[in-house]
Amino acid sequence: MAGSHRFAADHQESDYPTEWKGRFVPNYGYLDAHGVGVPTASATGYAPGCRYVRLDGAADTVTYTNEGDKDAATWVAETT
Repeated sequence: MAGSHRFAADHQESDYPTEWKGRFVPNYGYLDAHGVGVPTASATGYAPGCRYVRLDGAADTVTYTNEGDKDAATWVAETT
């Protein structure tokens, strides 16, 4: 088919890192991140409200929010 693309297939076949920090705002920190395992308590560099997605989490331990500050994260699991 002329003009078709494989974006979806290429996207699914891509090898993404297991740890990633996303958008960064100077003086505030990272706004989003993902990784394997529970985020590190008191980690630095994450903005207040940063969302962390745990790639190997169960139903109620997948998404965490930093309720601390950029100098000492306090990760709280979001429950459904």
